[in-house]
Amino acid sequence: MKIVKLRIQGFKSFTDEQVLRFSSLQTPGFFFLTGQNLIEPKLGANGVGKSSIYDAISWVLFGKTVSGLKAGSVGNWNSDKVCKVELEFDIGQHQHTVVRTWKPNSLKLDDVEVEQSKIDELIGLSYESFTYTVLVGQFTIKFFDLSPADKLQLFTEVLDLDRWLKYSEKAKKHTNEFDVTIRKQEQDISYLNGQIETLSRQDYTEKINEWNDNKVSRVEKLDTKLKELRGKKQYLSNQLVEIEKEAPLANTEQIEQLEQKVSDIKSNLRSNRNADKEIQIQLSSVGTTLKHMNGEWTKLKGLEKAGVCPMCLQKVTGQSMSTHFNELKDKIEKVEETRTQLMNQSREVQSKEGVLEVVLRNTEETLVEIRKKNTELSKKIEDNKREQKWVIQEMTQTKELIQKTTQEENPYTKLQEQNEIDLVNLKIDLNTKENQLLSLRQKQEMYKYWEKGFKEIRLMVVEEVLKEFEIQTNNNLQRLGLMDWKVEYSVDQETKAGTVRKGFTVMIQSPVNNELVPFECWSGGEGQRLRLAGTLGLMDLIANRTPNKWTIEMWDEPTQHLSPGGIDDLVQVLRERAYREDKQVLLADHRDFITRGEFTGVINVVKDEKGSKICIG
Repeated sequence: MKIVKLRIQGFKSFTDEQVLRFSSLQTPGFFFLTGQNLIEPKLGANGVGKSSIYDAISWVLFGKTVSGLKAGSVGNWNSDKVCKVELEFDIGQHQHTVVRTWKPNSLKLDDVEVEQSKIDELIGLSYESFTYTVLVGQFTIKFFDLSPADKLQLFTEVLDLDRWLKYSEKAKKHTNEFDVTIRKQEQDISYLNGQIETLSRQDYTEKINEWNDNKVSRVEKLDTKLKELRGKKQYLSNQLVEIEKEAPLANTEQIEQLEQKVSDIKSNLRSNRNADKEIQIQLSSVGTTLKHMNGEWTKLKGLEKAGVCPMCLQKVTGQSMSTHFNELKDKIEKVEETRTQLMNQSREVQSKEGVLEVVLRNTEETLVEIRKKNTELSKKIEDNKREQKWVIQEMTQTKELIQKTTQEENPYTKLQEQNEIDLVNLKIDLNTKENQLLSLRQKQEMYKYWEKGFKEIRLMVVEEVLKEFEIQTNNNLQRLGLMDWKVEYSVDQETKAGTVRKGFTVMIQSPVNNELVPFECWSGGEGQRLRLAGTLGLMDLIANRTPNKWTIEMWDEPTQHLSPGGIDDLVQVLRERAYREDKQVLLADHRDFITRGEFTGVINVVKDEKGSKICIG
């Protein structure tokens, strides 16, 4: 992994945006990171923000600085600008950019919001591995200073040595799962044996015979019923012929003629009654006229006695009176004659009406009789046909039932056949289950073997890694000036009980002691050189097992407690590492190393009232 460019704004002592282009620095190269404090000149290169550059890289990648600071602890105290760090880097042929901000909190990879796990996966290092392989912080506890348990934890975590224990646990888990599966398989086999035994005792012969006898009986009953229905059908057919012979139905034309006759008679009756009504009106009028004339006759009789006309009061002579009487008499006779004629006509009309009523009554009675007879005959015929239809339906259903019953298959025969098939299938299943059980037991044995085997592999890997770690550390001891010194590492081992005794110890042999003694016995400059040798050895060990090779190393104040000679040795070692491993190695220190010729270049951080600025010198 190659860092291309770092961009810082509002981060710790950096206020305005500052850019450090690693791509412009020579590779390989050994660079001195120093500074100048213009606000407090007496501090020299301290407090200018050298370590903040390292912290910015750690924070943008992992969300915390080398010393573990997060979020609000990294923002610039004297600026309202967004705390933002951007890091461009190459992995293989692919270029990536990570940007992390605080207020607002944001983490983007190639302009896409991501979780921290995505960054960890991409760069291939955890925070712990990063602080022991790429960036060695000023206040970071060195590997040798950790407790045996912490050493072991760090050692196993960064090198993923406990994966073999995880594999062993997985193998144990599979072994236990196989226990459950095997027990279930054994239960299934037991169940299948029980099923086979049960089915072997099944015999459907008696039930097959019973069912066949019952089928014959049912078919015979249906045949008998069909014969009865056929006889009933013939009886009803003969009965229908007899009914139709009894009295043929009156046809529609006959009924229509009678209905027309009734209608004609009723029409004649209405006409006759209307004529009689006219005669009665005329008789009433004639009666009124006759009554009036009789009144006049009476008046004439009175005039004849008085001799005076009541109208003109003239005397009436006998001759004129006689004329009046004669005229009135003629009129009365004519009116009476008319009345006699009308009365004769009325009698004739009434006589005709009586005849018509008799004829109408007789005709209607005949029509009712004909309709009643037709209804009765129709009902008999309809009842007969309906019953014949029902008999035909029964015959059809009986025939279908006979055919269906005849075609029925004996279910017990099928059960017998299915029983035999099931027995064959159960025996096949039993054989399969038994083979599977054998395979499961073999696999379980394999997992049991690997449950212990992975632990043994881990021990072998640990031994191999420890040997390599010792070689790397001892090589660096020589380079750091500790000639004839030797480091030996020991780590957890399996006990006789099968448990693992955990712990990581560092033992030192020097020219002044013949026996190995714990590292804790050493202090001062020798202890610091031992720490640095262990750190360098661990860096090399982890780097050799990291897929993404980093092309940069960053060291922060590693010269503490070293003598001038120790400092010279360390500077020389770091310079050689840069060129031997084709890396950019940065050394941040408050000492004045600018005049030394070992450095390829200088990165100067200047702090004034506006904040820290990065200058390449």
